Amino acid sequence: MVYFPFNASKMVINETKKAIIWSGIEKVGTYVVNFAIQIILARLLCPDDYAVVAMLAIFFSISQSFIDSGFATTLIQKQNCTQADYCSVFFFNIFVGGIVYLLFFIGAPFIEAFYKYNGLSMVTKVYSLNLFINSFAMVHRVILTKKLQFKKIAVITFSSSILSAIPAIIMAYYNCGYWALVSQSLICAVITSFLLINQSKWKPSFVFSKNSLKKLAPFGLKMLVVYLFHAIYNNVYSLLIGKRFPSQDLGYYDRGKTLSSMGPVGFSDFYTRALYPIQAKMQNDSCALETSYNKSFSVICLAIVPISAFMFFFAKETVFSLFGPQWLKCSFILQVLSVGYMFYPLQALNMNMLKVKGRGDYMLTAEVMKKVMGITCVLILINYDLKWVVIGWTCCSIAEFVISEVFFLKLFRYSISNAVKSLVKSAVTTFILAYFLFYTASLLFDSLFLRFIIGGFLYLSIYGLLNIRTIKTML
Repeated sequence: MVYFPFNASKMVINETKKAIIWSGIEKVGTYVVNFAIQIILARLLCPDDYAVVAMLAIFFSISQSFIDSGFATTLIQKQNCTQADYCSVFFFNIFVGGIVYLLFFIGAPFIEAFYKYNGLSMVTKVYSLNLFINSFAMVHRVILTKKLQFKKIAVITFSSSILSAIPAIIMAYYNCGYWALVSQSLICAVITSFLLINQSKWKPSFVFSKNSLKKLAPFGLKMLVVYLFHAIYNNVYSLLIGKRFPSQDLGYYDRGKTLSSMGPVGFSDFYTRALYPIQAKMQNDSCALETSYNKSFSVICLAIVPISAFMFFFAKETVFSLFGPQWLKCSFILQVLSVGYMFYPLQALNMNMLKVKGRGDYMLTAEVMKKVMGITCVLILINYDLKWVVIGWTCCSIAEFVISEVFFLKLFRYSISNAVKSLVKSAVTTFILAYFLFYTASLLFDSLFLRFIIGGFLYLSIYGLLNIRTIKTML
C-alpha cells in the first residue's frame, strides 16, 4: 500500500470522491435521460432520419476539434492560468467558430452532392449553428472543471437535456422527421451555453495576448492533432457507410454504435474527466499516479465488462425491447461493437495518464499508429459487407488498447500482469454468467421482451452478489 502525507492524502481523497460522484451524476443522469429520449424518438422516427444526422458527424467532429484547438485541455493541465490566458482562448474560440460556420454554410450544397441526399444542404446550414453556439462557453466549462464544480455542470447538463427533449418529441410525434433531432441539438446547445456562462461567474476582459496563445500552443497543438485523428477515426465509418451503403444501413449502424457505446463511453468520460484535474495536481508524484491507475483499471473492469457481456448475448432482446421490431437489423452490429467498446475506457485511461504527465508526443504517436491502422482497415473492408466493417472495427479497438498500454508502460514502471489478470478474470467470469442466463432464458421464454426483462434482472442480481465485496472495497 502507498501512503501519502496525511493532509495531502485526505485532500486528494475528498476531492476525488466529490469530483467522481458529481461527474458521475452528470453523466449517468444525462445518459439516463438521453437514453429514455432516444427510446421514444427511435419508436417515432425511422432509420433514414438518424442517417441524416449521422452523415454530418465527421464534419462536425473535425470542426469542433479546430474550434477547441487543444486549448481547453491545455488550460486544465496548466496549473496557474491568468486572465489573459482565458480571454485569449475565449476570443480565439469564437473567431474560429464563426469561420467554421461560414465554411459550412458555403459548403452545404457540396456535402449534399457528396451523399446525394436531397435536403441535406439545409440541414447542414441549420445544424452547424451548434458549433458557433458552443464556442461561446468552452472557456466557462474549463473554469468550472478546474474548480471541480461538477455539481453545477451536472445540473446544467441534466436541465438542458430535459428541456431540449420536449420539443424534439413533439416534433417527432407530428412527423417532422430528422428536424426533430436537429432542433433537439440546437436547443440543447443554446441552453447549455447560457447556463455555463451564467454559473461560471467568469467574465471576459477585452484582452487578447499572442504570448499567452504561444505558451499554450505547444501542448495544445499536439492535442489538436490527437483530437483530429480521434474525430476522423470515430466518424470515418459513418462517412463511408453513408456513401457506400443505403441510408437505412447507416441508420442501423448509428443506433447500434450509440447503444453499444453508451455505457463504456459514458462511464469513461465522467471517470477520466473527473480524475484528470485532480491527477494533474499530483502529476509529479509517480507513486500516487500509479496507485490511482491501479484502482481505476479495476473499477473500469468491474463496471464495463458486465455491460458488454450482456449486450453481446442479449443484443436482439435489447434492440427489440427498447427500439421496436423495425430496428432488429442492428442487433448484429450491437453485438459485435459491444466487445470492441469494452476496451475503450481502458485505452482512454492509459491516454489520460499520458495527458496528465504532459506527454503530448507519446499521445500523438499512439494516436497516429492507432488511427492509421483503423482507417486502413475500414478502407479495405468497406468494399465488402457491412458485417465485416463492424468486425474489423472491433479488432482494431482491441489493438488500440494494446498500443496505448505499450506507451503507458514506457512512462510508468507498472506490472502489466496485474492489469491483464484483472481484465481476463473479469471478462471470463462475466461472459460465462451472461451466456448461461441467455441460454436458460432462451429455453424458458419465446418472447424477446421477457428474455430481456427477466434475463437482465437475474444477470444484474447475480453479478452484484458475486462482486459485492469488490464493490464495497471500491467505494
